[in-house]
Amino acid sequence: MRRLRRREDRGRRLAAFMTAAKVRSVPGWLFPALLFLLCGAIALPMLPVWQGGVRLLAGIALISVLADRPGMRRMIAAVLAVCALISGAAWLAWLAAAPFDHVIHALTDVFGQPLGLLPDFSLLLYDALCVTGLLCILLRRDRRGGWPYLAFVAGLGTFWWWGVLTVAARGAGAASGAELSQMATGLSGWATWVYWAGLTLLLVRDESQVQHTLKALGIGGLIVGAAIALQWVGADFSYVIASVPGVSEGFHRVRGTDYYHAPAACIVGLTAIALLGLTGERRRFGALLGAAALIGLTILNNTRAVSLALMSALAVLLMASLWRRQWRTAAMSLLAVALVAPHLLYLKPSLTGAPAQVSTTAAQDGWTDFGPSSDPTAATGGTPPRRVGVADVARANAPRSALAESGLAILPDAWLIGHGVGTLDLPLEGDSFGGLTSTYSTHTLYLDMALMAGIPALLAALVVFASGAVGTLQALLGSKSSPVRAGSAAALLAMLTMFAVISLFLPQERNEVIGIAFAVAALALAAAGRSSTEATGPALQHVAAWVPGYVLIALGAAGWTILTSPTYIFPALELVVRYGAEIVRDRQHVYVNEPAMRPVLASLLRLRGGDAAQVSVLADGAQALEARQAWIVWNPGRLPAYPALASQLGKPRHPHRNQALAISMPAHWWLMPSAQPTASFLFAGARTKVPAGGLHRNVDDASIQVPVLPNHAPFATIRLGPTIGGRAEHVADFNQGSAVSWNAAHNAEIRFHVPEMAQQPLRAYRMNALINRSMQAAERYTWTMEGSADGRDWTQIDSRSGERVSHDVSRPSTYLIPDAPAFPFYRIRFVPAGNAPGASAGLSEMELYFSPDGRFTD
Repeated sequence: MRRLRRREDRGRRLAAFMTAAKVRSVPGWLFPALLFLLCGAIALPMLPVWQGGVRLLAGIALISVLADRPGMRRMIAAVLAVCALISGAAWLAWLAAAPFDHVIHALTDVFGQPLGLLPDFSLLLYDALCVTGLLCILLRRDRRGGWPYLAFVAGLGTFWWWGVLTVAARGAGAASGAELSQMATGLSGWATWVYWAGLTLLLVRDESQVQHTLKALGIGGLIVGAAIALQWVGADFSYVIASVPGVSEGFHRVRGTDYYHAPAACIVGLTAIALLGLTGERRRFGALLGAAALIGLTILNNTRAVSLALMSALAVLLMASLWRRQWRTAAMSLLAVALVAPHLLYLKPSLTGAPAQVSTTAAQDGWTDFGPSSDPTAATGGTPPRRVGVADVARANAPRSALAESGLAILPDAWLIGHGVGTLDLPLEGDSFGGLTSTYSTHTLYLDMALMAGIPALLAALVVFASGAVGTLQALLGSKSSPVRAGSAAALLAMLTMFAVISLFLPQERNEVIGIAFAVAALALAAAGRSSTEATGPALQHVAAWVPGYVLIALGAAGWTILTSPTYIFPALELVVRYGAEIVRDRQHVYVNEPAMRPVLASLLRLRGGDAAQVSVLADGAQALEARQAWIVWNPGRLPAYPALASQLGKPRHPHRNQALAISMPAHWWLMPSAQPTASFLFAGARTKVPAGGLHRNVDDASIQVPVLPNHAPFATIRLGPTIGGRAEHVADFNQGSAVSWNAAHNAEIRFHVPEMAQQPLRAYRMNALINRSMQAAERYTWTMEGSADGRDWTQIDSRSGERVSHDVSRPSTYLIPDAPAFPFYRIRFVPAGNAPGASAGLSEMELYFSPDGRFTD
């Protein structure tokens, strides 16, 4: 009897809990709000806005659908409000303290902005409540969804909560407060993926809403496509790299735009497939036309990974269309497959030229060259790129393969709970992946998930997407499926296939692309399990009312595209923000070589008190070399329009790395690297003020004009000794992230040939030491600097012993040479460091400064 009473008590408690968890109808406006967020997250790359929006919507949905228990609802609402206020107040405080840095971080940080343990863990608590509440509601709401539905919800919960276990395990270990804060912030970013899936599954209730969701995805893709087309019209490429000869060279990866290059192509391809899933007769032709336009833009983007993923999706859609006898869609899919297939072997022209040439002497003695004779572009003599084969593609993919190999090597160390979300660094010193010192991603999403949160988290994520795929197959193969449901299921299965393939090459940084894929997986499950009744209630009435919101998103995307224009707008904004006060105060002139930038720059200077007469277009002639107290904003894509300057100065060495105008700049030109690799800021003349870390001397008399010297190291022919690993170009490439390295117990030698400086002595040089994260670092360096007239007989001009070389890229170590003759050849010879055995030494950047005037070394 006692056992029976205990069983009855447990039954009553369970019934009471289920009553408390009983859900009610969701407010009608939540569904159109979800569509608005989905469209905006695709169309306008402002990650914090959409992550905050979907988090807020999840909290509102959780409170709205709970049973009518005022006490419980008030308690949950209060906790969520307190957590949101704590994290929001910290966010606003940082914004007020450093608005510029805050905005830049908000737009570019992959795993969010750690603000401190209290605000970050407050946000994590908010997410824990919302994720758990939403998943409980989903389990209670639809018990008849079958095992795919249950597996989907269980997979979402396991995926996120296993990440929480990682944070807990690291917190119990030796993790610092900063690391825990970053993990909590990164895990909150992962929570938004669960929100996209959970809200979609909760709010999409019938076939009509599935179609409306596909339409919202398609509208977002069309907006991105319009942005790409707008840039094409203006020859301003930050979202797209094209296969058209003479165009790809103008492409620039512009940071601060979440969808640039491959992500833009990926999202456009996904949404093109979404448009193909719209089956209504009245909108069918328009959807097909939009899908064709987006597929065309994806083909023009021409990345190998996106082409492979899109072709896989189109092949799935082709087979599904043939199965359902949808001949029009099948024909379009077949044509698209034929158009995409040739681009699987596409390589940019810079990767298809002749291989770098190494001199015979260098090849014999083990030295590695970098200079005019080894410039791949120069080696081709202007001839078209050679035909690309499978071996070329494999060679081009080798750096990414190195990333994956590095990730696999450290996977056994934490295969169960991972290394921490957002705190992973891979050891990539030296020549890996273009010389990156370290990276947070293997560029394989599956491996990233396993490395950060453990293999169980990866398996749970795979269950989520597999459950959605099973749902689409049920809808496709079911005898009772309606044409609308079958069409939606075919498109959604193709979208899931595309994401599955692109994830082999997708880095973790594409937060919104991954979030949209989670929503697609939930939509696929909803398409299979929801009724076929056309919804005519408040939800769909609200959809029409939100049309102005979609227009606002489109206008915002257009404004964002213009604002981040790498050719016309962004460099002008950066110049005025950084140097506008000086330009206006000293009445300095600004020359631009991109005519379309002149009115933009003139307008911005007028806002700061200047006038339009201070800006003009640079003339092609020798007079440009004599400019004094003037700025030159140089767009490298405009070099063909300046044949006279090009013939006098020579060809640029680094086409996309903040390069100076050419190999030989005038001695009075100073290069000011810009934030984006799309323009060079050159100052012509003497300066009394230079940026932090620049070469200058402290003077009290402002009338003294201190000569500012250009760094000529990137324009030298550089040779590495046989003991040095890496590529010679990484010694001086305006990129402190690339490096060369050697065993600190060995000698190392680097040579520079600078014939254009044969009459001007070397007055100073600067260095950054290799930043070691996975290798034991050499603490001190000893070397001699020598010069030679013929490259055989050497004269010592400087020597240092036991120096600690700076690792701070903003402040390199500076070494002055008060008095030395001029030479065309220089070499720096490092001797063994003599400290801990097994340590590694190296350089991430070296700069050489020449001048006939020694006053600045006083």
